[in-house]
Amino acid sequence: IYSYTSSVKIGDTCNVTVKFQHRGPGHSREIYAALGNLHWWGFDEVLGKAKSYYISASQDWKTHTVTIPIQITSAISPGTYTLYSKICAGPTCRFVDIPLIEAPYKELAVTVEPEVPVGISFQMGIWGAPHDFPLYDYWMCWYWDNGIGGYVSDEKWYRPYQKIQFTNIKSGDNGYVSVFLRKNSAVSSQYTSPRFDAVDGGSFTYDVGINHIY
Repeated sequence: IYSYTSSVKIGDTCNVTVKFQHRGPGHSREIYAALGNLHWWGFDEVLGKAKSYYISASQDWKTHTVTIPIQITSAISPGTYTLYSKICAGPTCRFVDIPLIEAPYKELAVTVEPEVPVGISFQMGIWGAPHDFPLYDYWMCWYWDNGIGGYVSDEKWYRPYQKIQFTNIKSGDNGYVSVFLRKNSAVSSQYTSPRFDAVDGGSFTYDVGINHIY
Protein backbone atom coordinates (compact mmCIF):
# COMPACT_ATOMS: atom_id res chain seq x y z
CA ILE A 1 0.00 0.00 0.00
CA TYR A 2 1.75 3.09 -1.28
CA SER A 3 -0.63 5.90 -0.30
CA TYR A 4 -4.20 6.44 0.89
CA THR A 5 -6.72 9.05 1.98
CA SER A 6 -6.17 9.18 5.72
CA SER A 7 -9.25 11.18 6.78
CA VAL A 8 -12.71 10.78 5.28
CA LYS A 9 -16.38 11.43 6.03
CA ILE A 10 -19.52 9.60 4.98
CA GLY A 11 -19.99 10.25 1.26
CA ASP A 12 -16.26 10.70 0.60
CA THR A 13 -13.98 8.36 -1.33
CA CYS A 14 -10.95 6.75 0.27
CA ASN A 15 -8.41 6.34 -2.54
CA VAL A 16 -6.00 3.52 -1.82
CA THR A 17 -2.97 3.41 -4.12
CA VAL A 18 -0.94 0.22 -4.34
CA LYS A 19 2.34 -0.53 -6.10
CA PHE A 20 3.65 -3.90 -7.16
CA GLN A 21 6.18 -5.39 -9.58
CA HIS A 22 5.51 -7.99 -12.26
CA ARG A 23 7.57 -9.98 -14.72
CA GLY A 24 6.09 -12.48 -17.14
CA PRO A 25 3.07 -12.89 -19.42
CA GLY A 26 0.20 -10.44 -19.36
CA HIS A 27 -3.09 -11.22 -17.64
CA SER A 28 -6.11 -9.56 -16.05
CA ARG A 29 -6.46 -9.49 -12.29
CA GLU A 30 -8.66 -7.76 -9.74
CA ILE A 31 -6.89 -5.70 -7.13
CA TYR A 32 -8.75 -5.36 -3.87
CA ALA A 33 -8.59 -2.88 -1.00
CA ALA A 34 -10.62 -2.77 2.20
CA LEU A 35 -11.12 -0.89 5.45
CA GLY A 36 -11.70 -2.90 8.59
CA ASN A 37 -10.57 -3.93 12.03
CA LEU A 38 -7.53 -6.08 12.70
CA HIS A 39 -8.00 -8.64 15.47
CA TRP A 40 -5.81 -11.44 16.81
CA TRP A 41 -7.83 -13.91 14.74
CA GLY A 42 -7.71 -11.94 11.49
CA PHE A 43 -9.03 -8.99 9.52
CA ASP A 44 -12.69 -8.03 9.91
CA GLU A 45 -13.59 -6.13 6.76
CA VAL A 46 -16.18 -3.33 6.84
CA LEU A 47 -15.93 -1.71 3.38
CA GLY A 48 -14.06 -2.96 0.32
CA LYS A 49 -13.67 -2.42 -3.39
CA ALA A 50 -12.20 -4.46 -6.26
CA LYS A 51 -10.76 -2.91 -9.41
CA SER A 52 -10.03 -4.79 -12.63
CA TYR A 53 -6.54 -4.22 -13.96
CA TYR A 54 -4.60 -5.63 -16.91
CA ILE A 55 -1.03 -6.48 -15.98
CA SER A 56 0.93 -6.13 -19.19
CA ALA A 57 3.55 -8.64 -20.28
CA SER A 58 7.13 -7.79 -19.46
CA GLN A 59 10.45 -9.61 -19.66
CA ASP A 60 11.89 -7.50 -16.87
CA TRP A 61 10.46 -6.45 -13.53
CA LYS A 62 7.99 -3.62 -14.15
CA THR A 63 6.38 -1.46 -11.47
CA HIS A 64 2.60 -1.01 -11.62
CA THR A 65 0.63 1.61 -9.69
CA VAL A 66 -3.13 1.19 -9.20
CA THR A 67 -5.61 3.30 -7.22
CA ILE A 68 -8.72 1.64 -5.79
CA PRO A 69 -11.55 4.02 -4.78
CA ILE A 70 -13.47 2.87 -1.71
CA GLN A 71 -16.78 4.71 -1.32
CA ILE A 72 -17.38 5.62 2.32
CA THR A 73 -21.00 4.80 3.13
CA SER A 74 -23.11 4.73 6.29
CA ALA A 75 -22.20 1.05 6.62
CA ILE A 76 -19.09 2.21 8.47
CA SER A 77 -19.13 4.02 11.81
CA PRO A 78 -16.87 6.91 12.81
CA GLY A 79 -13.54 5.57 14.02
CA THR A 80 -10.03 4.59 12.92
CA TYR A 81 -9.58 1.60 10.64
CA THR A 82 -6.84 -0.63 9.26
CA LEU A 83 -6.19 -0.90 5.52
CA TYR A 84 -5.82 -4.18 3.66
CA SER A 85 -5.03 -4.88 0.02
CA LYS A 86 -4.44 -7.92 -2.17
CA ILE A 87 -4.10 -9.06 -5.76
CA CYS A 88 -6.61 -11.81 -6.36
CA ALA A 89 -5.41 -15.13 -7.73
CA GLY A 90 -8.14 -15.40 -10.35
CA PRO A 91 -9.57 -12.88 -12.80
CA THR A 92 -12.22 -11.95 -10.23
CA CYS A 93 -12.02 -11.72 -6.45
CA ARG A 94 -13.82 -14.31 -4.40
CA PHE A 95 -13.83 -14.43 -0.64
CA VAL A 96 -12.73 -18.08 -0.58
CA ASP A 97 -9.76 -17.56 -2.90
CA ILE A 98 -6.23 -17.51 -1.57
CA PRO A 99 -4.71 -14.19 -2.72
CA LEU A 100 -1.95 -14.15 -5.29
CA ILE A 101 -0.20 -11.60 -3.08
CA GLU A 102 -1.17 -9.57 0.00
CA ALA A 103 0.16 -6.23 1.14
CA PRO A 104 1.24 -5.72 4.76
CA TYR A 105 -1.56 -4.22 6.84
CA LYS A 106 -1.59 -0.49 7.43
CA GLU A 107 -2.85 -0.51 10.99
CA LEU A 108 -5.14 2.31 12.17
CA ALA A 109 -4.41 4.24 8.99
CA VAL A 110 -7.76 5.76 7.99
CA THR A 111 -10.02 7.82 10.22
CA VAL A 112 -13.72 8.09 9.39
CA GLU A 113 -14.77 11.42 10.87
CA PRO A 114 -18.20 11.87 12.48
CA GLU A 115 -20.66 13.92 10.52
CA VAL A 116 -20.87 17.53 11.65
CA PRO A 117 -24.34 19.04 11.48
CA VAL A 118 -24.41 21.78 8.90
CA GLY A 119 -27.13 24.32 9.28
CA ILE A 120 -28.08 27.94 8.77
CA SER A 121 -29.17 30.65 11.16
CA PHE A 122 -31.41 33.62 10.51
CA GLN A 123 -33.73 36.10 12.20
CA MET A 124 -37.46 36.54 11.72
CA GLY A 125 -39.63 39.50 12.70
CA ILE A 126 -43.23 40.51 12.03
CA TRP A 127 -45.02 43.61 10.86
CA GLY A 128 -48.56 44.71 10.20
CA ALA A 129 -51.84 43.59 11.68
CA PRO A 130 -54.38 41.16 10.23
CA HIS A 131 -57.97 42.36 9.95
CA ASP A 132 -59.31 39.60 12.21
CA PHE A 133 -56.77 40.23 15.01
CA PRO A 134 -55.76 43.89 14.73
CA LEU A 135 -54.32 44.33 18.24
CA TYR A 136 -51.70 42.08 19.83
CA ASP A 137 -49.00 42.23 22.50
CA TYR A 138 -47.04 39.06 21.75
CA TRP A 139 -46.28 36.69 18.94
CA MET A 140 -44.94 33.17 18.54
CA CYS A 141 -43.37 31.74 15.40
CA TRP A 142 -42.74 28.27 13.97
CA TYR A 143 -40.52 27.61 10.94
CA TRP A 144 -41.08 24.72 8.54
CA ASP A 145 -37.66 23.14 7.99
CA ASN A 146 -37.58 21.15 4.76
CA GLY A 147 -34.33 19.51 5.87
CA ILE A 148 -36.09 17.61 8.67
CA GLY A 149 -39.60 17.74 7.21
CA GLY A 150 -41.05 19.42 10.31
CA TYR A 151 -41.54 22.59 12.33
CA VAL A 152 -38.93 24.11 14.65
CA SER A 153 -39.58 26.71 17.34
CA ASP A 154 -38.52 27.65 20.86
CA GLU A 155 -42.27 27.99 21.63
CA LYS A 156 -41.78 31.32 23.43
CA TRP A 157 -43.83 34.51 23.18
CA TYR A 158 -42.06 37.66 21.96
CA ARG A 159 -42.92 41.34 21.84
CA PRO A 160 -43.87 42.67 18.36
CA TYR A 161 -40.62 44.65 18.01
CA GLN A 162 -38.43 41.62 18.76
CA LYS A 163 -36.91 39.26 16.24
CA ILE A 164 -36.77 35.49 16.69
CA GLN A 165 -33.46 33.73 16.08
CA PHE A 166 -33.56 30.37 14.27
CA THR A 167 -30.33 28.36 14.45
CA ASN A 168 -29.03 25.12 12.93
CA ILE A 169 -31.80 24.96 10.35
CA LYS A 170 -31.09 22.00 8.07
CA SER A 171 -32.55 23.59 4.93
CA GLY A 172 -33.52 27.18 4.23
CA ASP A 173 -34.92 26.40 0.80
CA ASN A 174 -38.65 26.83 0.25
CA GLY A 175 -39.52 27.06 3.94
CA TYR A 176 -42.25 29.12 5.57
CA VAL A 177 -43.30 30.43 8.98
CA SER A 178 -46.50 29.99 10.93
CA VAL A 179 -47.32 32.77 13.38
CA PHE A 180 -49.71 33.07 16.33
CA LEU A 181 -50.62 36.43 17.91
CA ARG A 182 -51.73 37.02 21.51
CA LYS A 183 -53.63 39.81 23.25
CA ASN A 184 -53.99 39.20 26.98
CA SER A 185 -55.25 35.59 27.08
CA ALA A 186 -56.75 35.62 23.58
CA VAL A 187 -54.72 33.80 20.89
CA SER A 188 -55.25 34.28 17.16
CA SER A 189 -55.66 31.63 14.54
CA GLN A 190 -52.55 30.53 12.63
CA TYR A 191 -51.12 32.84 9.97
CA THR A 192 -48.92 31.06 7.42
CA SER A 193 -46.46 32.96 5.28
CA PRO A 194 -45.62 32.36 1.62
CA ARG A 195 -42.66 30.06 1.03
CA PHE A 196 -39.24 31.73 0.88
CA ASP A 197 -35.54 30.82 0.78
CA ALA A 198 -33.80 31.65 4.06
CA VAL A 199 -30.07 32.35 3.87
CA ASP A 200 -27.49 32.03 6.60
CA GLY A 201 -27.19 35.27 8.55
CA GLY A 202 -30.31 36.73 6.94
CA SER A 203 -32.99 38.85 8.57
CA PHE A 204 -36.58 38.51 7.34
CA THR A 205 -39.89 40.14 8.18
CA TYR A 206 -43.31 38.57 7.78
CA ASP A 207 -46.06 41.13 7.20
CA VAL A 208 -49.06 39.33 8.65
CA GLY A 209 -51.36 42.06 7.40
CA ILE A 210 -50.69 41.50 3.69
CA ASN A 211 -49.16 38.00 3.93
CA HIS A 212 -45.79 38.97 2.50
CA ILE A 213 -42.15 38.12 3.30
CA TYR A 214 -39.44 40.72 2.83
